[in-house]
Amino acid sequence: MSLLPASLALAALILPPAAATAASAPAEAPAAAISAPTPLTPAEAKEELRRAQNRASEPGSFRRVVSRKNKEGGATITTTTLTLRRTGQPTFTRTETVTVYDAQPDQPQKRIALTNEEGHWQILGNKAVLRPATAAPGVKSGDAAQKAKGSARPEVDQMKKFVEEATVSGERFTENGQPRLRVTRELGPEAQRFIKEKVDAELAKAKKELSFAKRVLVNTVLAAKGGIGAFLPVREVYVIDPARHAILTSKFYNSDGKQISEMEKQPEAQPNTEERIDELPLETFALPADVEVIRPATREEARELIRKLMAEEKKVRGAQAN
Repeated sequence: MSLLPASLALAALILPPAAATAASAPAEAPAAAISAPTPLTPAEAKEELRRAQNRASEPGSFRRVVSRKNKEGGATITTTTLTLRRTGQPTFTRTETVTVYDAQPDQPQKRIALTNEEGHWQILGNKAVLRPATAAPGVKSGDAAQKAKGSARPEVDQMKKFVEEATVSGERFTENGQPRLRVTRELGPEAQRFIKEKVDAELAKAKKELSFAKRVLVNTVLAAKGGIGAFLPVREVYVIDPARHAILTSKFYNSDGKQISEMEKQPEAQPNTEERIDELPLETFALPADVEVIRPATREEARELIRKLMAEEKKVRGAQAN
């Protein structure tokens, strides 16, 4: 559980109610046959949730497929990620993203990213660009930049502590003959106050950048809903497949017990979780033989080159559409 960014809170507030309802309404499905539950101990529930949320630490070969509809851009984006984790060795990944535009369904755009023994590669068209592990001289990033600025974030450590201290309970049941777990995690009163104060502060900063009309809209919605607390999740309920340690559904509730969001695997779609597959050969993570290999000296050079290549792709696609 993490602090809700003020930008997300604002988006939730200014989203038209009809659109929000349409986006969150789950598709109707036949009623499932569910058995009477048996309780888990708090320790068992916490461990099952930990395993489901931290599957990235398990060695082996995995595949994840995620498909989503980008309504604003008029496209369907499908991302397939293959991962090879080996004990004591670097993790290799291969991510293929295929974008099919509604206006050009017969011209899908494919992008591939690889992580192998050399590092992280971005493949655009017939060029493969290596993103170096080091920044340019004098340029600090990541942890080094954070330490140099002295900008430690004690609120993050505090939030982690609250999550560790949260009340966790669970139960076993079967759904259509399949074993399932239901795990609930709820923050205590002190953690709830902490989140509300932080989000209130971030929201106040964000509202300063809004137009007067939007600030009035945000204040009106907040007043009608009873404050920002109506939008903040303090209780999470997960349904887990214990055989795969995979989260099937996640529901989030505010302090009044009202459900504010839900993520659910649709029956016709691949689950947004990894599935273990047969051992992947190392060749899976090798560069295609027909690409031009480019190894920039710094991350900044690589980032600029990738930006230019993406801009060229977009320009070509626009010309083809016309």
